[in-house]
Amino acid sequence: MYLLYVLGQLLEPGLGHVRFAILYFVSLLAGSCGALILDPNVVTVGASGAIFGLMGGGVVALHARGIDPMASGLGPLILLNLGLSFLISGISIGGHVGGLIGGAACGWLLVEFRERTRSPWLSYLGCAVLAVAAVAGGLAAANAGLN
Repeated sequence: MYLLYVLGQLLEPGLGHVRFAILYFVSLLAGSCGALILDPNVVTVGASGAIFGLMGGGVVALHARGIDPMASGLGPLILLNLGLSFLISGISIGGHVGGLIGGAACGWLLVEFRERTRSPWLSYLGCAVLAVAAVAGGLAAANAGLN
């Protein structure tokens, strides 16, 4: 929760409330999809995939502003947490990786793509497509796990 607070302080002022909420929500769905794809028969709890997504979005936002994510400390934080995800049993690797990928993709849409196209609505539409794809992927993975 502390990391959510820190990432919120970093991202929300630059993105705004709505785009920050979109980033969080898409990251949450992508993390859930990743967890279901990797192991659909394991129960997981928490919103760590969304936190990883915020970190992925943060990397994109820092890069867009010309700041090296590795020098900012966010890159090493991601690497450390990913390392812990793979080393400690019982942690949802799929949730963390899925959230990171989904958050980076959503962050790209909300920052880079938005600046290139000058159209916020196209970036929102792209994020909606990501969210729908994450839900569809999660449902397909869950259904395959039941069979």
